Amino acid sequence: MEYDARNNQTGLSFYDCDNKPVLHSELGHHKIEYEYNDRDECIRQAYFGSDLKPIVVDGLHELLREKDELGNTLREMYFGLNDKHIGKIEYVHNRSYKLLSKNYFDGSGRLIEQE
Repeated sequence: MEYDARNNQTGLSFYDCDNKPVLHSELGHHKIEYEYNDRDECIRQAYFGSDLKPIVVDGLHELLREKDELGNTLREMYFGLNDKHIGKIEYVHNRSYKLLSKNYFDGSGRLIEQE
């Protein structure tokens, strides 16, 4: 496990008993990386294979989150390999920061579902 100066976990890699890289038994990745904003909120996660090249897990390679000043998620953007945009969720809040709805978009930016 890897941590930043504020003790946030920034990486998790899997190895066998001989310290050789292996893949997670269920998800198939070797390493996951995390990034945090200045409020210690996770705003990025990305998956990598045992060769440390980007891979796709559960349909995505990378997830980016945008947060507001109170830590509410405003947007989650999903990417495949080569920065291919595969979708996003936009969270709609009222002035009191209460979640009102979620809007789901495909990789072309078309609204596909509202909650």
